[in-house]
Amino acid sequence: MKLKIKYPFKKKKSQKYLYDSNKFFVAFKGIKTVFLEESSVRYQLLVLVATILLGILLRITIIEWVAIIILAIIVFTLEIINTAIENIVDMISPEYNKMAGKIKDIAAGAVLISTIGSILVGVIIFYPRVIDLLWRLS
Repeated sequence: MKLKIKYPFKKKKSQKYLYDSNKFFVAFKGIKTVFLEESSVRYQLLVLVATILLGILLRITIIEWVAIIILAIIVFTLEIINTAIENIVDMISPEYNKMAGKIKDIAAGAVLISTIGSILVGVIIFYPRVIDLLWRLS
């Protein structure tokens, strides 16, 4: 049995296409906003670029690249969600509110956990290679 969803208005096929393609523009606009307004995201991007350069220099394996890519996606996604939560909380409760602060702290904690996990994986991947490189250079 197929569920029918009722919309408040009927969309023509051309309107549906415009609406669907517009979703991507709106999503990219949101990503751009986060990168422009959140300094922590720009810092994380800088760390990601350094990690990519180090990975190229040290010739990490494909599995290690996959781990780095997945972790980068997780960190950036959580940072975007955290920013959205912070903006919603600020909109709902512009004045100081203990519960609003708690909500923001919890969302920031999720970003911190993913960042710490990414750092640990980075150390596991890069530490032996960096030590080996320094050993060979000395």
